[in-house]
Amino acid sequence: MSFLRARRRKYHMALRRVAVRSHLAWYWRGAFVIIALGVVVALVWRLYVADGDLAGSEREASGEGVEQLKVRIRQLETENALLRSARVKYDRHTQIDTEAQKSLERDLGALQEENATLREELAFIRGMSSTDRSGALNIQRFTVKNARSGYYHFQLLVVQAGQKERVFRGRLQLVVKAQDGGGKHVLVFPGNTVEDDKFKINLKSYQSIEGDFQLAPGLVVTSVEARIFSEGSSQLKLSKLVSLS
Repeated sequence: MSFLRARRRKYHMALRRVAVRSHLAWYWRGAFVIIALGVVVALVWRLYVADGDLAGSEREASGEGVEQLKVRIRQLETENALLRSARVKYDRHTQIDTEAQKSLERDLGALQEENATLREELAFIRGMSSTDRSGALNIQRFTVKNARSGYYHFQLLVVQAGQKERVFRGRLQLVVKAQDGGGKHVLVFPGNTVEDDKFKINLKSYQSIEGDFQLAPGLVVTSVEARIFSEGSSQLKLSKLVSLS
């Protein structure tokens, strides 16, 4: 038994693993550590420099973009100023054209009114120089204008044609048609009161009659008819109608 144990111990000793370690001097290990630290520092520095270059490139690109935007803004401001100037010129020309058109319209209206007046005066002169002895009456001119709120001014020229040997006496009556929100109205001037002197007619050649009449607030005149009656008669001798609508 002792023999077997001795053999077994000898056998196990032969099977044991033997570790072989190499011995490295301390200065070599220090050099290796220094080299490794240098490599790490170099890598970190390289990354820092690369990041700085990238940031610089981005700042440079950003600066170029800002300059381009500033240039574009200046261009837009210049274009805007030109457009404003053109708009002012256009508005000025439009205003001048509008004023010119209004002036032409006023001149045209004045010429038309003057033409109508000349025609009436010509007819009046012809009537005055006529050899007709009939003494026929004629309403040569009749106008009605809105003088101010609620007040209207009328003007009438009555002519007796031919060589007049007698005086015509009569009266004038105005029949006014008006309307408001409630409907249509008919008013007669003068009313039932004593006749106004301006509505009396007393002529041998011609007579100009003018005056004003007033309406209630809200009434708007649509037409006015001038009626002439002989003195003391209710029979209509002649009439003339003007429309204001």
